[in-house]
Order: sequence, then structure tokens, then C-alpha cells
Amino acid sequence: MEADKHEESVYIEALKILTPREIEVLELIGKGYTCKHVAEKLNLSVYTVQTYVKVIKRKLSVKGYRGLVLWYHKNWEG
Repeated sequence: MEADKHEESVYIEALKILTPREIEVLELIGKGYTCKHVAEKLNLSVYTVQTYVKVIKRKLSVKGYRGLVLWYHKNWEG
């Protein structure tokens, strides 16, 4: 039960620090989309999506693209 509270607080904290667009990008990346596919779906350039990914990783203190996907599955999808 304590772990559930921690995961919930991580999720809530992420909602506070990420912008709505960053949340969109995170959800698509977490669902397995590549940066190219995220860019196409959101009508953005690949470079812009890569920048969003960098910012999201920094805000969530995550290293690497795979780390971001793992973070999503652990803390977001729940």
C-alpha cells in the first residue's frame, strides 16, 4: 500500500511539472511511438519532439529514452 502511495505521488508531481503538450508526448512515447511517429501524430517536427523528450527526461530525472519508457510504465500507466 505504501508503494501505491509513492507511485501516486510521483504521478501527481509529474502532472504538476509537465505541460499538457509534454504529457501528450510522454504518453505516446510510453505507448511505443518513435519520435518520428509522435511528430507525425502531433503535427510537429522530429526535432521539436526530440526537444520535448529531452525536457521531459530532465524534469522527471530520467536517463535515456528507454528509461523514459520504463518510467511511464511504472508510474503513469499504473
